[in-house]
Amino acid sequence: MIKRGKKAQITLFIIVAVIIAAVILTFYFINSSQQQVQQKTSASVRNYVQGCIESTAKIGLEGMGLQAGYIVPPNETVSYEAIDIAYWYSFGKEKIPSLSVLETEFSNFLNENVAFCNNWSAFSDVNISSGNVSSRTKIVNDSVTIDIVWPITVTQKSGEIQKLEFFSKKFNIRLGRIYDAAKLIIAEQAKNPQSPCLSCMIDIISARGFTGELRFYNDSLIYTVYDAKSLLNDKIYEFKFAGKIK
Repeated sequence: MIKRGKKAQITLFIIVAVIIAAVILTFYFINSSQQQVQQKTSASVRNYVQGCIESTAKIGLEGMGLQAGYIVPPNETVSYEAIDIAYWYSFGKEKIPSLSVLETEFSNFLNENVAFCNNWSAFSDVNISSGNVSSRTKIVNDSVTIDIVWPITVTQKSGEIQKLEFFSKKFNIRLGRIYDAAKLIIAEQAKNPQSPCLSCMIDIISARGFTGELRFYNDSLIYTVYDAKSLLNDKIYEFKFAGKIK
């Protein structure tokens, strides 16, 4: 659960010396105060939604790393340590998803889960309504960027309406580079499926500043690539994928 801060309260103290000046100043400061409260409420809603989006996206990024780039794994997977890892090589064929597939997977995940960032009860002084979530994900060498369109309407007690819609976040996860390295590793397995080249994997990941791990599990190889320059929740990002050896 995400902790939500309470809306800040504003109190104005006006000291007047002249009645006419007091009337003018009171009118001015009351209107100014209302605008500040409205702005702070709108900003609080935006901060809450932005924080929730980022937390949700991190869950998705972690899941993609553990399941070979998928949020919803395909049929061909190996269950390893309670995780379903997709095969990128199976029965003599490479089954590597394209980057666009990974982007679509992640966007669909956001569309389905960001909508739950709607605990408007924390903002009891206003009425909030929201529409459908539409997400776009872009994976490049050094980052993953999400752009989200989510229409949110904040209606003040005064009747004033404020609208929020666009949210974005760039994660410094080098998923594009990790993906390219994983493809090369699978290409090496495809050359000799029964006898994987461990030194080849080491060369591929070392050249890109990664570390890695290879484990034999039943009739499968479990590959893991670690990138110390990609941190998620202050932890080194890991990307797992599998290859069948029988």
